[in-house]
Amino acid sequence: MAPSFPRPFGKYTLLRALEAGATAEVFLAHSDELGFNELCVIKRLGSGGDAATEGEAARARRALPLSHESLVSVMDIGVESDQVFTTMEFIEGRDLRDVLVACASKEAALPIEAGLYIGIQLCKGLRLLHEGGRFEALRRVVDPANVLLSFDGDVKLGMARTRDPDRVGGLQRDYTGLPYLSPEELAEEPLDGQCDIFSLGMLLWDVLVGQPLHTGIVGRAPALEAALQAATLRPSAYNPDLDDELDTLVMRALAPKPADRQANVEELRADLASALVSREPSFDGASVADLLSQIYGDEVVHARHESRRLLARAEQVSKAGKAATIEVERQQAALTLGADTEMDLTSIDTEAISDDEIASDNLAGQTIGHRYRIQRRIGEGGMGAVYLAKHIDIGRQVAVKVLHAAYSNDTELVKRFRQEARAAAEIGHPNIIEVTDFGTTVDGRVYFVMEYLAGEDLAQVMAETRRLPIDRSLQITLQICEALHAAHEAGIVHRDLKPENVFLIEKDGRPDFVKILDFGVAINLETVRRGDARLTTPGMAMGTPEYMAPEQAAGQSVDRRIDVYATAAMVFEMITGRLPHEGPTLMALLNKKATEPPIKPSRYRPDLARELEDTLLRGLERDPRQRFQTMEELRDALSHATLSATGPHRAPASLTDTSVPDVGPAQQLATPADERPATTPSGRHPLDEAIPSGGAKPARPLGPTTTPGANPFDATAYPETPTLERRSPPLGIVLLVILLLGGAGLSFWWWQSGRSQAVQLPAPGTNTLAPDLHAYRAKKRPPRKRPKKANKARKPRPRRKKLTAAEVKLHLEWAKRAADGHRYTRPRGDNVRDLLRKIERDHPYHPKVEAFRTRFCARRVKKARRQLRRRHTTRQAIARLSTCLAVAPENAQARRLLASIHLKEAQKNLKRRRYVAAIKEGKAALRANPKSIRAHEFLGELAFKRKRYWDALHLFKKAIELERLERIESLTRRGKPLPKELRLSRTGRRLRRKAAKAKRRLPKKRRRRRRRGR
Repeated sequence: MAPSFPRPFGKYTLLRALEAGATAEVFLAHSDELGFNELCVIKRLGSGGDAATEGEAARARRALPLSHESLVSVMDIGVESDQVFTTMEFIEGRDLRDVLVACASKEAALPIEAGLYIGIQLCKGLRLLHEGGRFEALRRVVDPANVLLSFDGDVKLGMARTRDPDRVGGLQRDYTGLPYLSPEELAEEPLDGQCDIFSLGMLLWDVLVGQPLHTGIVGRAPALEAALQAATLRPSAYNPDLDDELDTLVMRALAPKPADRQANVEELRADLASALVSREPSFDGASVADLLSQIYGDEVVHARHESRRLLARAEQVSKAGKAATIEVERQQAALTLGADTEMDLTSIDTEAISDDEIASDNLAGQTIGHRYRIQRRIGEGGMGAVYLAKHIDIGRQVAVKVLHAAYSNDTELVKRFRQEARAAAEIGHPNIIEVTDFGTTVDGRVYFVMEYLAGEDLAQVMAETRRLPIDRSLQITLQICEALHAAHEAGIVHRDLKPENVFLIEKDGRPDFVKILDFGVAINLETVRRGDARLTTPGMAMGTPEYMAPEQAAGQSVDRRIDVYATAAMVFEMITGRLPHEGPTLMALLNKKATEPPIKPSRYRPDLARELEDTLLRGLERDPRQRFQTMEELRDALSHATLSATGPHRAPASLTDTSVPDVGPAQQLATPADERPATTPSGRHPLDEAIPSGGAKPARPLGPTTTPGANPFDATAYPETPTLERRSPPLGIVLLVILLLGGAGLSFWWWQSGRSQAVQLPAPGTNTLAPDLHAYRAKKRPPRKRPKKANKARKPRPRRKKLTAAEVKLHLEWAKRAADGHRYTRPRGDNVRDLLRKIERDHPYHPKVEAFRTRFCARRVKKARRQLRRRHTTRQAIARLSTCLAVAPENAQARRLLASIHLKEAQKNLKRRRYVAAIKEGKAALRANPKSIRAHEFLGELAFKRKRYWDALHLFKKAIELERLERIESLTRRGKPLPKELRLSRTGRRLRRKAAKAKRRLPKKRRRRRRRGR
């Protein structure tokens, strides 16, 4: 009898069987404890004592720490009912072999750009597997059956048949994978990363050509012979759309000797990226998703519908089996806040736990979840603690956040705790902390597991340096924008963004890599729009006052724009060392936010560029409609303002004066950023207790944390505001008074204008029953003469100041730095071309600008000539020369060289009878050098072959004229006199013959027949 689905399997719910073999079974599953509303794949192995099972588990343990966008991730390893199992990421899509077969059945082939993009993504994943000498331990098979394409456009290398390091040289694939094995692997020689380059080259051959290179191979000897001859077959012989560059790239990867291949996968990736940029630079994952939608059509919709159906079924099973626990998780999965709601935690007594109770909660030395051994406590907060732990099976260090036992029965806190784990997991962005597990301890305390970060938060950095360099501040902020944009796209708003929740680490040698923490007070906008059951109370504010948007502090409806405000406030503080609004008390601070604009950052940084200042002030607008509407808009504005961030827009009072107004001493952080209920290093109090909107009860003082003996309300801490200020009248009363005064004035004006003038009564003896109606008409008032306005002379617009010599020197230095950073034409403003144009706008034909361009182009042309000696770098030389002409359009040397390259490519395409490509390259040569005689002649010949004789005649005549002008310029340059009659040269005579031939082919005019008389 076949097993029924769904059915429980430990903390998982098995939904259906995917594959069954002699040694393992594969199931589609769902976890109701992880808190992630996603599917996963469980591979159930044999018993724990089996050698094959232990080897498979060991390979999975080695892959567990790996996390890369191009690799299928291993999420968990465990034992259930004496059976070892591994949990892997579920990819909703198809493998590359299935995609190739589907294309072949439709007599179509994958676009060349798709093959290049797939190769680039695989190279990225293989690079991680090859690093650190871990090739043998982490190796994965590279063939179409193990490359997975998701319907969302992701390309991932699967987990199939990881090589066992104890069996070096052993053949671990079935015969279907033989064509993708390298010669050294088939010969059972020692292996390194070069064998994966061969396998990837074979895969590229199949994808680019649209058919396999070798078929029907059975046995290792025939496979070895075929592998040695793989580099002799050019892909362009089977697909004419492939050029020499791709031929060279693929055949080099298929070289029989490893030394003749690319040095590593990074070099192969660079070559593929260069080929893709020359063909279709905009091709990305979205293009792959569109391609799969075209191939499979309705199957994509049906697959996604089936996934949703299985998820709903899994939730029903979990609800029936664990009603009490799952009810809380169900509400958390559909977390809902009304349109005007905020978090209300006023009923939570965070001071109810004594120090003795907290000390007794220490879990150091214990094991939770049967796989995490707690090592030591690394942080303590009002509601929980963070521990450093170690995964028992794989030995990876993780951070475990555990709620205090006293709060385990508090439903609201447990929901908030689950919400923090689920929000971070749903987003899945590199700049957001990764949450990998969720569960409950034996004594009922909830916990979740996240990656362990070694670094410091942004608040610590600012406490040590007060303010950061502008370029470093913008680099950090752009990463924050990327992370929050991903969160907003997932429908999640952070609501408590502050420096304590921005963690800086070093990753892959890159400092200041951002990780966003603490999603404990985040909201899900999707559930807000659905209007499900509320988790919080309306009219309550949640967050940290210094970074809260005005509408958030007032308890109004919130959306993603409050995160825009908080990010702008953090940038303001990083650059200036001060906050945009400051006040001695909490209510004074919030009142300033609601009634006053922020302080201009140039007050603290006089050298700040105006464009960056305007960007910050727009992000801090009180009206949400006037702010940037998305994090993407804020990111783009900051990117454009990067150049002017340190520009000479405003000169400081003294060139050596770089002092910053004192903001008061800051204390070192003693608790982790995501668990601080007390003051932050700058004296900020997170609102764990909500503030009723419009409440008149004064809150506790809110000022900078001072050293012992210092006055926290000292005037020096707030030099721009007095310590005692009158409270502004409520905005509603002010508006009411204005409306009443306006209404009274309007009534008085209407009454005066409606009064009639004296009327003439009827004379005695007239009929009073029929009075003269005209007598009752009011007399017309004489027209009022208005005084003519004096013609005031308009004030002339202030002229833009020209760049001084010092500023020209500074712009040239910026241009040099942009060239060193390969910023030739982008981003706007911060590139070589724009900086030189800015100088020439005020100083045309500046000698230093001309000299800079000459040196720049000479260096680029020299490198381009060096690249042309290598046959596979033609496109790179074209790209280098194109950027050279973008910076120096008048450089004749670069123009001639670029035109000659395009002409050579055009002639190659013409020999292969690829006329469209030949015409395209010929026109590119003409655009590169409009005075090129060879380009005109080549296009004329093509037009003649296409029987477009008028175009051919025009091009030949233009070439003759250019040849004549070139000879005149040559004689003039050499100082020789011009002859009375300039005869045609050999080239001119050849062009004249071609023009005459084209003219003879023109249609003759029909002669009119004379009418004959009778």
